[in-house]
Amino acid sequence: MDALGFFRLGHVFVANMTGNLVLLAVAVAGGHASQASRSLWALLGFMVGAFLLSALGATRRLWWFVALESLFLLLMGIFFWDAVARGGSAVLAAIFVDSFAMGVQSRQDRQINLGGIITKVGTGTLTQIMDESMLFIREKRAEEWNVRLAVFL
Repeated sequence: MDALGFFRLGHVFVANMTGNLVLLAVAVAGGHASQASRSLWALLGFMVGAFLLSALGATRRLWWFVALESLFLLLMGIFFWDAVARGGSAVLAAIFVDSFAMGVQSRQDRQINLGGIITKVGTGTLTQIMDESMLFIREKRAEEWNVRLAVFL
């Protein structure tokens, strides 16, 4: 998925958030606003997906995970091919939806504790931050969450 996203959606990763953090830094340093926006959309989509699944409460039931992942893979395919055909804002929508799906997948992998799935430092850390965000919100510990997010960024 990352290879397709990188070459067909404007040099952005939809699953590798560590790579997007690097691409974002390079784009900002080079003054390339459009590239920076694509990286930001990917990061935002991933964070929303991971946060939303955490808020809804992930399950350990494997059938639920497979069904959810199948739905998101279908949506990813539809958005991806539409973006390639139309370009423009459809590309940003595809980046968001595809990264959202990868955020959901990363969060679910964390929940069912499949060893070796989250191997990227930035991606794993971002998943953990979004997962713990719901805990901090529920326990009204916003200050601690703000510090962790600031340290990550």
